[in-house]
Amino acid sequence: MWLADALLGAVGPELGEVTILGGWFGVLAAVLLHDPRFAIGRVVSIDIDPRCAAIAESVNATHVRTGRFAARTADMLEIDYEAVAASAAASGKADLLINTSCEHLAEFGRWYERVPAGQRLVLQSNDYFACDQHVNCVADLAAFRAQAPMQEVLFAGERRMRRYVRFMLIGRR
Repeated sequence: MWLADALLGAVGPELGEVTILGGWFGVLAAVLLHDPRFAIGRVVSIDIDPRCAAIAESVNATHVRTGRFAARTADMLEIDYEAVAASAAASGKADLLINTSCEHLAEFGRWYERVPAGQRLVLQSNDYFACDQHVNCVADLAAFRAQAPMQEVLFAGERRMRRYVRFMLIGRR
């Protein structure tokens, strides 16, 4: 919900085509698609785990039937982001790329360099170094901003959780 609220404040209601990386079971897609504050053309949820797509499509079944949601299995390090941006531009819709899994990317720098300059982004990470799956945590919001330098930052914030602090950036690469 924090992401939805911050996104609305930073970007406004018109989201157009949305791609969620590390989308797991499609919960974030469901939150955004069911939020009446947003105008969304379509959400594509991408995860590397092949078990996620069927569950994400079940969670978002209403939107699958209307063509507003799709789940894909892919490695975010192998996606052609120029093609994703071109596809959104050709449809006349704004494009938004969401990655709430930055702490899981050992090759974050390689991924970030593949994202086209000017791409509208929502990124999240955390300082939960104690989790073995978190191979790319950041110490604080300043470190996250340095790791993901944006030409335009529309939102930068943090939210204290019980065991860690979550960081979020919204802007243009």
